Parts: sequence; C-alpha cells; structure tokens
Amino acid sequence: MTPVRPILSALLRRKSGALLVAAQVALTLAVLCNAVFVATDRLAQARLPSGTDEAAVFHVSMITPGADEAPAARQRADEALVRAVPGVLGVAWINQMPLAQSGNNSGLAVQRGVSDTRTAAIYAGAYNTAEVLGLRLVEGRAFTADDEVDIDRRQSRQWPAHALATRALAKRLFPDGSAVGRVVYAGTGPDDPAITIVGVVEQLVTPWGQVSWNPGDPGGESSLLLPWRQETEGLLAVRADPAQIDRVRTEVAERLRSAVPGRIVRGTPTMTETRERRYRSDTWLARLMTVVIGLLLVMTAGGIVGLASLWVTQRRKQIGVRRALGARRVDIVMHFVVENLMITGLGVAVGLTLAVALNHALTRVTTLAPLPGPLLAASALAMLVLGVLAVLAPALRAARVPPAEATRSV
Repeated sequence: MTPVRPILSALLRRKSGALLVAAQVALTLAVLCNAVFVATDRLAQARLPSGTDEAAVFHVSMITPGADEAPAARQRADEALVRAVPGVLGVAWINQMPLAQSGNNSGLAVQRGVSDTRTAAIYAGAYNTAEVLGLRLVEGRAFTADDEVDIDRRQSRQWPAHALATRALAKRLFPDGSAVGRVVYAGTGPDDPAITIVGVVEQLVTPWGQVSWNPGDPGGESSLLLPWRQETEGLLAVRADPAQIDRVRTEVAERLRSAVPGRIVRGTPTMTETRERRYRSDTWLARLMTVVIGLLLVMTAGGIVGLASLWVTQRRKQIGVRRALGARRVDIVMHFVVENLMITGLGVAVGLTLAVALNHALTRVTTLAPLPGPLLAASALAMLVLGVLAVLAPALRAARVPPAEATRSV
C-alpha cells in the first residue's frame, strides 16, 4: 500500500505548483457544474411540449389593408377560404401563438378587491381554437359556437363569459380543488370582467415559454383561452395533414394573398419552426457551454500533465534510488497517482463550494434551479478521474526510470 504521509510531506515542500493546479481544478469544477446544468436546463426547456399538435399545426401572419373594418366578418371569410384548401383539417383566428415570443398577458384574481394576481397569457380566438391547435381537454367541457363573442376592445371593456384554463394555471388559481365552474377576474378593480372557467386543457405553453419575469410560472404554461374575436389583425392557426403540410402552407398563402388586393402574407411557420426560433439562442448557449467545458477540461488536464512531468524530471535521481532499493514500477506509478489525487481532491473540495456559491448567485437573477446533488457528485468524480488519467503518462514515464539513475551525478 502506498504510504500517504511521505507523499504529503513532499507536496508541502513543493506547495506552490500543487496549489496552482488545485486552484485550476477548483475553478474548472465550479464552471463545469454550472455550465453543464445551464446547458442541460436550456436543452430541456427547448424540448418541453407546447400542448399543440406540432407536426400538424402552422400559423399565417399577414398584413391586410383595412383590417380594422368589420374584423370578425373578415376573419370568418379568411377561415372559410383556408378551410377549402385540400389537406386542411381545421382553421381558427387567434390573437397569438405559443412560443411566438409576442403576445398579451394579464393578471388574474380569484376575488375582487385583492392585489394578489396570477400572470397568465391571454389567448383569444375562434371557439374551435383548442381543437385546431390539438389541445387535450382533461376536465370540464370545450367551447361551443354559442360561447364565441365578437368584442371590439376599442369600444368595450367587456370580456367573454367563459374560458378554458391550462392545468398549470388552474392549479395556481385554485390549489384547493377543481377550477371548473370557478370565477376569475381580469384585474383587481371593482368593475373588472368576471370569467367562468368551463374547462381545463392539459397544456398550452405561453408565447414566451419559461421566462424570468414570471417566476410563479416555472414551466411557462399559465394560459387562459377565450372564445373571443377581437378587432386586431391577429393570426390564422391552421391544422393540416402532416404529410401535406408544406404544400398546404404554400397554397394557403397564395389564396389569402390573392383574396385581398395589397395583402401581404408575412409567413406561414410551422410550430416546429416557431419552437426552433424561440429556443435558438438557448441551443447556441448550450453548444457554447459544451465548447467551454471541453476547453476547460483540456486546459486542466494539461496543467496536471505539465506539473507531473516537471516533477518527474526533477526527481529522476530520487526515483532511481527508490528503484535501486526495490521499488516496483507499480509503486512509482501509484506514488504519482496518490499525489495527484491529493492535489485534485483539494481542488474538488474548494470547487464544490465555489460551484454552489456561483449557482446561488445565478438563481437570484435567472429561473435556474439549485444545483442537484447528483450533478455535484458526478462532476467531482469526473474531475478526480480526469486527474488520474492526466497523470498516468508522466507516472508511467517515471516508472521506466532505471535504477542506474541513482548512480549518476546531478
């Protein structure tokens, strides 16, 4: 068994180099833990389901001359036009789309006169919007044509009487039980509209997804859907046969463009494309973190190799003496391995503390969660393994020092 005390004594006599390597290990570990956590968190967010039938849904964004004149009639005419395209399974006017990064939200209260509200994305659309998007109803009922209302917000503060809430929002509003049949208020004033929740859908992500400015909605799923045709241009949500979606998008754009002189169809992105655009920066951040992690590990391994190689060169005579006194090659290798484990162990201990401190600072300014224990343990083990692997080459070179080296002059 390799004696530890002589190795520790030797390290204390050469502590400057050892402390530098330990500091490098500590910094690498602190960055490694948080970089891996940030990268995996961003990629996990990018894979979260939106609640829609993403393979079949796209939306049409357009600019129409005179869009504010008889908007509800124009919306219904556009829907009829799109519905006639072969391959279209459903179409509905909607004010905003999931993950589109632009939309409306509002504070919802469960009783009048209270300042405590829950921020939710407010989706307004035709009564069949939930069906077109492919939302899954888990409680209550879906909208009917009788629920749909046309309200011009320029002339009225009225809201629809009924709404569908996502499961996440329902739990935030009414943690004590079912939200179906319960009333919420669109604001905290005495005259703010009252809305009855008639159904709960499993999921409908907000136009922004997970955001730091709404910490009460960690999954970005607090949404309220209203059967409400508004006066704005809005969008057309279209559900099509996935096998024909590219052709359908092209034909829908052509028909809408030719239906109104001067109309501009700005785009027909699928939900998959919308998702990719929303999380593009997160994906690139994860890739950048991966590169940073790789560079840090290479630099840390290089530091360990460099220090061990230097010590092998400086100790050739001592190693030769040990070999002459009967030390085996494996004893020489184990000496350097144990020595390196002491150095990296110190770096790991300091690095874990730094990692937790850095994560704590990040959690205060972002939606990032605290570092999980398994990640800390795995990162610490990875650094120890890296240290052992990095020192093997110099250690094996030291083991090949011949016993005759002891007789050579310095």
